[in-house]
Amino acid sequence: MVFLQAARADDVGDAKSAAAAATESWLKAIDAGAYEQSWQLASTVFQKELSSEKWVEALNHVRTPLGKSTERMLASALYQTALPSPKGPMKGEWVIAQHDSAYENLSAGRGRGL
Repeated sequence: MVFLQAARADDVGDAKSAAAAATESWLKAIDAGAYEQSWQLASTVFQKELSSEKWVEALNHVRTPLGKSTERMLASALYQTALPSPKGPMKGEWVIAQHDSAYENLSAGRGRGL
């Protein structure tokens, strides 16, 4: 799970739309290989849990071998007011966005993920 900077919205529908737009922008940075930039676009919650070096290392290990993103579609966006964490529930406004994605080197075809 990745936490992006919060977007202000008037209602749940606006929150989902704003989160989907932020996620698309973030994923485009990853698709372009701008891994450090994608870490900078993430929320402080994410940045506190994972250093930029570890994030870049993880993406180089997992994302790079997949090759170019050939298709991505928003599969769902779920609004939450709390998320579970090892330190107890994190209160706030959250949208969990999932995408169906395909890559040039993913022989299994479509899968959920980056």
